[in-house]
Amino acid sequence: MLLFPVQEKEMLKKARDLFFSFEVDEQAPARLEKLLKNHEDNPLFEAYLGVSIAAAANQETSPVSRYNKFNEGKKLVENAIDRSPENPEIRFIRLSIQSKAPAFLVYNGEIDQDKEMILRSLNKNHSVFADQNFRRKVLLFLRQKVYLTPQERFITTRLMNQTSLTP
Repeated sequence: MLLFPVQEKEMLKKARDLFFSFEVDEQAPARLEKLLKNHEDNPLFEAYLGVSIAAAANQETSPVSRYNKFNEGKKLVENAIDRSPENPEIRFIRLSIQSKAPAFLVYNGEIDQDKEMILRSLNKNHSVFADQNFRRKVLLFLRQKVYLTPQERFITTRLMNQTSLTP
């Protein structure tokens, strides 16, 4: 489905808001999936759709259903990365999944690579991180949910301080 730039920007804002509410609202993944179901033509929306499906796997009661749902979401995220490999927001979405995925799923091979790209993009003020609220949430997520080396922790602290000073 073709969206006008204003509609796309509003949908992205909604997708980001729903994504960051996953931990406090168990219905957020389903709402995000519904929002983006027919917008897989955009790689970023495909990645958000993928993370919503992967996160919804936790709602499944059967281990097989959980596994299948997780893999369905993972496949969408990986496809989005194949289509837009230099998009740091898509890499952030994959990192969010890999940092929480159980070890037996063996979905953690790109954590360091994605962290590096995200931190480099944040440091260079990539346009993806122009929205200061989104930038702050990404930095908080990195600090709270992802293992960071002392150097990465220093970088995120510096970036947080810079972000807080920016209107």
